[in-house]
Amino acid sequence: MTATATEPVLFSAMPQVLSLIGNGTLLALAAFVLFGLAIGHLLGGEDESNRTVLALSTASRHPGVAIAFAHANFPQQKLAMAAVLLYLLVSVIVSVPYLSWVRPHYTSSASEVDA
Repeated sequence: MTATATEPVLFSAMPQVLSLIGNGTLLALAAFVLFGLAIGHLLGGEDESNRTVLALSTASRHPGVAIAFAHANFPQQKLAMAAVLLYLLVSVIVSVPYLSWVRPHYTSSASEVDA
């Protein structure tokens, strides 16, 4: 397994990320991701690949923009980056079952294209 640039950031921010867990935070983040996946999938149109891409992009957001927005509007808030990292972790974990669910559609549509 290869190391990515996110691992050192995640490792150094882990105490702050763990401090955010509790009081329904994970549930709220998971619900937000599920809502994004559902809306993106429903509004993605007829093409299954468009649905999947729109669902994932709606659910995942852009972490760089989120961190910049939080820092610009709430510069005194030190947990903003940790919250974005926690959201990214939850987004990945919640998106894996969605991707497993849409995978059979790709294998059936690929066999239709070959025919």
